[in-house]
Amino acid sequence: MDDLLQAVTGPPAPESAALAHATLSAVAGTLHEIVSVPEGMALRAMYALARRFHGDTTADELGLLRAAAAEHLLTPAFHAIRERRSRLRRNADAWHQQRLAHLEEARAANTDSTEATGYEHEAAVS
Repeated sequence: MDDLLQAVTGPPAPESAALAHATLSAVAGTLHEIVSVPEGMALRAMYALARRFHGDTTADELGLLRAAAAEHLLTPAFHAIRERRSRLRRNADAWHQQRLAHLEEARAANTDSTEATGYEHEAAVS
């Protein structure tokens, strides 16, 4: 799907690289805060994930660094996740219960937040 999108959009603009770096840095900061992933490792993991999702060509065009150690560590994690999901999918009830549990966790996380978003804060100040 990404290849089809890239075929019609062309190479990233210079602003795209800045946006990609800012986005990955923000997510890495959140990983550091929420799950205590060391800041440097979180950003390397985000670079590795971006390369995996979008491919090396696009990542290179965006100036995303290569993170060999993170890529090396993520590969077995992806295999473990795939294996666990494959086992769960063999049992339709277990898979359904797992999905419901994840939805409930996401709903709880979204409703428990009392912190205003950036947009809400800007609207309140304006």
